[in-house]
Amino acid sequence: MIAATRWTSLALLLVCTAAMLSKMEFSWAGLLFVPLALWPLMVSAAASFFVKVDRAAGWLLASSLLYALWYGYLFVSAFYLHPDPQAGLVFLFVGIYSLPVMLVLWIVALVKEVRQRQREQFDETTP
Repeated sequence: MIAATRWTSLALLLVCTAAMLSKMEFSWAGLLFVPLALWPLMVSAAASFFVKVDRAAGWLLASSLLYALWYGYLFVSAFYLHPDPQAGLVFLFVGIYSLPVMLVLWIVALVKEVRQRQREQFDETTP
């Protein structure tokens, strides 16, 4: 599960970055938007390299998938359903708008990780 979380998060990060850069007139300008739009996905991907518990990895996988769906919805809405010359500006705030949900998912993953590690330490110390 942990490896699947890592690979899936990295793949989603690459796909979302490629989608962003494909719609930018100047690809270097898109690089400004990538960290602003995809930082929650970057946090989930980075956190997946530190977890050692499958349940925590599952919550991080859920957070990556949910954010990718949210990002995909906004991407399609901004560039295809409601095209507008200023549609790209929505990506300045997409990470902030997702923060309440992402924080809950990250905190649950952290709690699962800490509890499981405490259980393992307790099991090692008890005779």
